[in-house]
Amino acid sequence: MAKMSKEELLAKVRAKMKEKSGNRKDVNEFRPPKVEEKKEQELYFRVLPELQKGDVCASGVAEGSCDLWFYPNGNHWFQKEKLECPRVYGVGDCPICNFGFELLEDEDDKQARSTIAKNYLSRAYNAVNVYFEKYDRNPEELRGKVMWFNLPKTVFDIMDACINNDDPGDEMEPKACGLFYDPDESYIFKLHIKHKSGYNNYESSSFLAKSQSPLVALPDGSPDQQKIDQILAQRHYLPSKFPACDIDKLEGMLESMKRHILGDDDDSGKTISVSNTPKKEETPKEEVKETPKEEAKEAPKEEPKKEVKETPKEEPKKETKKDDGDLSGDPEIQALLDKINNE
Repeated sequence: MAKMSKEELLAKVRAKMKEKSGNRKDVNEFRPPKVEEKKEQELYFRVLPELQKGDVCASGVAEGSCDLWFYPNGNHWFQKEKLECPRVYGVGDCPICNFGFELLEDEDDKQARSTIAKNYLSRAYNAVNVYFEKYDRNPEELRGKVMWFNLPKTVFDIMDACINNDDPGDEMEPKACGLFYDPDESYIFKLHIKHKSGYNNYESSSFLAKSQSPLVALPDGSPDQQKIDQILAQRHYLPSKFPACDIDKLEGMLESMKRHILGDDDDSGKTISVSNTPKKEETPKEEVKETPKEEAKEAPKEEPKKEVKETPKEEPKKETKKDDGDLSGDPEIQALLDKINNE
């Protein structure tokens, strides 16, 4: 067996560590803060244009080009595990989505169809790079920083409407329209977060039509190209933020979902029923308008006592794996690290 080079060993260690890190939060990802009842918050940023192959970015150089101003992505959540959906990425069929579509074909009840879609169809998002303005109303830790943001559907729809709007309005009432992310004449976006039925609500968000200007301007109002280039070089290569789709893992997740969601017996012989989307991850990221109504109707159908019994058995195991950042106990990684040190 040929001896691996130091570079190959290092690449293998990094891949293993990335796999072990699981769903650990990316420090460069912006997630809107959850606002409490009767409170609201405003944040101000500009959307940056997509990267093209060879462009300088935060991680070095972009490996490929993005055809759109956003990067579509989607995933399935179940028992705190997240797996990317090949259907959303357009790279193949998804076993979980396919099973959901089969169930929908045989179901006419509106409430039941909504539950099936919630449990088995992936949640689609659109990621963008954003630059937070140096405004006092922005938290100090965000000012002047470039982060990537998986847009809530409400926010994406507002931006998509701007792209498709050809009416600039007039001097008294200007309207944002067209390429809102052009660094030479972009618009500032006001992310207005309100509390509604236990979730973040973004319906009052909007572009500031009178803010159309260069990303950074010189005293005469013209674009400061040097500083603009410095900001653009801090963009994140979005495809690298999402792991590859794994059909085998998706099929395994589907089998677990069938046992739990459909009420089949688990190993202990008890029947349980759970949703595939954890509330803690869902709440700050996306407004789900119908969720409160659905949960109110579904509550009588669930078996609270059986869920309470199952929770203590499952939760500790899952959270221990998620919070464990010490990889020294992994024999495979330790062996690889020892080989690198010996080199």
